[in-house]
Amino acid sequence: MTAEISAATGIEITFSSADASVPGRLKVEDIALSRKGFGEIGRARSVTVRYDLGELLRDPQNASAHVTSVFVDRPEVTVERRRDGTISLVEAFRPKKPRPKGKPFRGIVRVADGRVRYIDRRPPSGTTAPLEVYGRGVDGTLDFRSGNGAYCTATIRRTDVSGRVRLQVAFDYRKRASLSVRTERLSLPFVSRFLLPRGIPPVQAGVAEGSLLLTHQESGTHLWVSGRVRQGEITLPGGLPRISSIAGTVTVADTDLLTFDGSGQAAGSPWSVKGTVGPLGRPQVAVEASSSRADYAAMLRLLPRASLPEGVGVRGRGAAKVRVTGPAADLSIEGEARIPEAVWRGNRARDVRSSFRLAKGTLSLRAGGEVEGGRAEVRLSADVSGGQKGELHTVFQGVHVARLLEAAGYRDVRGAASGEAALRWSGASAEGRLTLDVDRPRAFGLEATSLRASGRLSGKRLLLDSLLISTRSGFISATGSIGLDGRADLSAVAVGMPVQELLGPYTPPGSGGILDARGRIFGPLTDPTFEGALQGMDLRWEGLELDGALARLTANRNVVDIQEARVYHGTSEIALRGRIRNPLQASRSFDLSATIRSLELGQVAAYVPALEGMEGRVSGEVSAITGSWPDLRAAFEVRAEDLDVAGLTVPLATARGAYDAGRLELAEFKAQRGAAAATASGTLEETGQLDFAFRLEDLDVAEALAMAAQRGIPAAGRVDIEGRLEGTISAPEVHARLSSRDLQLAARDVELDDCDLVWADGQLSLRDGSSRVAGGRILIERVIVST
Repeated sequence: MTAEISAATGIEITFSSADASVPGRLKVEDIALSRKGFGEIGRARSVTVRYDLGELLRDPQNASAHVTSVFVDRPEVTVERRRDGTISLVEAFRPKKPRPKGKPFRGIVRVADGRVRYIDRRPPSGTTAPLEVYGRGVDGTLDFRSGNGAYCTATIRRTDVSGRVRLQVAFDYRKRASLSVRTERLSLPFVSRFLLPRGIPPVQAGVAEGSLLLTHQESGTHLWVSGRVRQGEITLPGGLPRISSIAGTVTVADTDLLTFDGSGQAAGSPWSVKGTVGPLGRPQVAVEASSSRADYAAMLRLLPRASLPEGVGVRGRGAAKVRVTGPAADLSIEGEARIPEAVWRGNRARDVRSSFRLAKGTLSLRAGGEVEGGRAEVRLSADVSGGQKGELHTVFQGVHVARLLEAAGYRDVRGAASGEAALRWSGASAEGRLTLDVDRPRAFGLEATSLRASGRLSGKRLLLDSLLISTRSGFISATGSIGLDGRADLSAVAVGMPVQELLGPYTPPGSGGILDARGRIFGPLTDPTFEGALQGMDLRWEGLELDGALARLTANRNVVDIQEARVYHGTSEIALRGRIRNPLQASRSFDLSATIRSLELGQVAAYVPALEGMEGRVSGEVSAITGSWPDLRAAFEVRAEDLDVAGLTVPLATARGAYDAGRLELAEFKAQRGAAAATASGTLEETGQLDFAFRLEDLDVAEALAMAAQRGIPAAGRVDIEGRLEGTISAPEVHARLSSRDLQLAARDVELDDCDLVWADGQLSLRDGSSRVAGGRILIERVIVST
């Protein structure tokens, strides 16, 4: 039978084993189908063929005709639509020569728990990227009873772009095929990229449930889609906003028409939308949207970019209608609204009755209403076709300062103000005048007793003739300019400012001190940058205390670049340079280097737990201070004087190594005390755990006993000790090898062979050695001295 199939179709069949022990049944394991020029077509764990044994024996030449059923367990097959439109599976099963006389197989193949990979080299969207879908849990039937092709019905439990899929496929040997799919939770981004023609805005999120029909024949490929979408998300062209939570019915008729009837969210507003787009190659749009609770800021953003001058805004919710018509590249928008609140350059009005129309580059807007604390009338005329010409005039009286300055970049500003604003613009140039007088304002979280400002608008910048902010404890004065985009370039002086008043709501908990500063403030006022000199006294910063600091730096909320700084605490002095990222957040990170002029270890042990119990003065260089507090990393090369560790005093020591998040790594440690010398390397963990290799040379025994507070032991001479220091700072342990010379004990000469030395739990012990005293030899098993 396999020979018959190969002869008729050109398909080679291989398998690992076959079982025909049961009459009328053939089970083939690990079967694979391939064809020259196609490679492997498919494979399966097993295929079970049931046949009429009697008929087969009577008519062996037509073996396929006597098969009664075929069951395929866990098949794997790849179906590819090539760039020429042909289907790989169809071509693979196309007979390589006229069918031999006889009766071909015309039955049904049943499939269980299969896997299918579909590749489309010419997806309907026209994208050059191939469409690929991988399906698992395929159950279905393949019907060959027509003799001219096949008809397939299947259910796919899951694919990588959808949930359950039910499909019907029909194809014949004349290159005609159809695919009918009904799917659950189909990925809309997948549909957008591969199935919808170009010209339709891309879909970023969402799923669909519905049906799809794809047909192919010599005349071309055609697509029809009908279904419901939910959780959709799409970004419209021309600067229109993102639309999310899209739900409704959608139909696609090839490349001719796309329709939608449903709802969606645009910038927080619920909308009912009906519209059509078509033909999709050169789309014409006709969309009508209405909302009973439109967010007016969202509605304003439906207008194309640059259709309004900077600073125009609306707030509140209410009924609104918007109509969008015309070709996608040149939309016309018009609407009516009764806006609860409107803002322009800080002017806030309530119960604004307005109408607008934007078409062919011309915007007309009229608005009037009750301003907070008074009234305002606004007239706006703008040509937005490219020249961006227009003018606006408003007079305000009794208006709170926040409503006046918000659009210019001043946030969280309170106080009553009076003034006038006039603006005329043409293209990129603008001119105007502003006067402002505010009593007892709060600016940027900083409580002030008064604020006085006057300036003029030139181009896109407000030139400040004067700005003076007085607080309870100090003052800030400035001159310079502020852009209409809220970016400033000011020369400023701050005198006697507490940290809390200067940083306002951005002050980290537990921080304080007094600051004087002189320099330049530039960048957006919502996140300004200071560049200049800073002096601080009695500074506190999240538990770190400094008596004083002098610095030249550039700083904002995101980063502090330190050109030069000196910090003082007690008798300690450190010079710093480098960068601190996110300085106002607990997650701040460092990239610093430091020159230690004098550092008392006892004064910094509270900030570096591994230094607890150490005393002495350190000087040197610390480089590559990186990481986030308190998990810092650094490399160091320092010199320590009068170093005291667990009661052991070293007059002079040098060290080179690294500190990593509480872990001290010594690459090299050298110490000198008289003729004695010590070298060491190893680690000191944040927990106080010790792991060092060390060597002591020419150590005076009497001096070592005195250091260990054991002056009553009558011993003298010199020893060399080499071994390891382990345990913890509070309970150190020494395991070493000891050698000696010129050793005396109770004024008698003693020859001591090399032996093991152990110091632990307050006891010093010698083990596994021998000594010669008064001409005799003593074997030392263990000598213990309490320390």
